[in-house]
Formats: sequence, structure tokens, C-alpha cells
Amino acid sequence: MTNSWLSKSRLYELSALFHFHTHIVLGVSDQSRLERKRNKHTHTHKQKIKNTRIYVVRSR
Repeated sequence: MTNSWLSKSRLYELSALFHFHTHIVLGVSDQSRLERKRNKHTHTHKQKIKNTRIYVVRSR
């Protein structure tokens, strides 16, 4: 029973993470459309996503 619960919770967590990640990506694309001239700004956003990915992998 514990095993099935663990896998269920993990699946839920993964789906939530995926949703969160897609949300971030959508926000960044929106932002870049608004501020296409600012290359620096978009670069920081990309860096943020990279850092988040690393953090997620480390926290697991």
C-alpha cells in the first residue's frame, strides 16, 4: 500500500512540475515578445529556467 501511494504522489508531483515548467516557458515567450529588443532581459529569464531545472533535479 505504501508503495502505490508513493508512486501516486510522485506522479502527481511530476505532473505539477511539468505544468509549472510549461507555465514558465509560456510566460518567458510572452515576455520576449513584449521585450524583444532587450536581449539581456531574455537571457536572465533563460538562466532562471536553467537554475530551476538544476534545483529540481537536486531536490529529488
